[in-house]
Amino acid sequence: MYVDTRMKGGLFMRKLLAILLMALCMTGAAFAEEAEVFTEGDFSYVLTDEGAVITDYAFPDAVMERLAIPETLGGAPVVGIAESALWHEYIVHIVELPATMTMLPEGEFGYGTEIVLHPDNPHFTNKDGFLIDARTNTLLHASPSAAEKPLPAVTRLGDECLKSWHAEGHIILPDTLISIGAGVFYDCVNVTGVTIPAGVTEIGAGAFNCTSLTEIQLPPGLTSIPH
Repeated sequence: MYVDTRMKGGLFMRKLLAILLMALCMTGAAFAEEAEVFTEGDFSYVLTDEGAVITDYAFPDAVMERLAIPETLGGAPVVGIAESALWHEYIVHIVELPATMTMLPEGEFGYGTEIVLHPDNPHFTNKDGFLIDARTNTLLHASPSAAEKPLPAVTRLGDECLKSWHAEGHIILPDTLISIGAGVFYDCVNVTGVTIPAGVTEIGAGAFNCTSLTEIQLPPGLTSIPH
């Protein structure tokens, strides 16, 4: 059974680990053992050599219509969002991402969230409601507005990337696909079947944890499916 661990204990440790790993990737050097966390407005963040990485946001206890990620925090460009930094039980209808953003974790955006990407961002694309990391050709998030659109020709479906994609019926995944992340079809209550292309060699845990799924057509080259 797939479990969204962000809803369980240890959320703080998951955030801290994600921050450390992100900083390591972004700077190429070990991050400080205890990174100093700064606060500006409702945002908490740490500083790396490249810029500011958001670690938390003080959400109100209510549905938010719009959340604009700033271009700068503490005078530094906002370049990343740590895992689970923006996850919250309350819905954010629209999240705006700046041109400075370079790193976004998979599965970060909540149910029913529409993404607005700054047109000058060179690292991501957001066409027809599909937010894609252009460098890795990974689908990070399918907004509700993408419900009637076919999945784009990506090579990876990121973790939980379809949880806001309200598609229906039998879904045929793109032939370009080679990797499917964890919990991809989680809560896709109207998807009844999935056809997986021959090129897929990796499937994440709980990818098909969906109550309405009755048929999954697997490729011949697949050797294992995690629980």
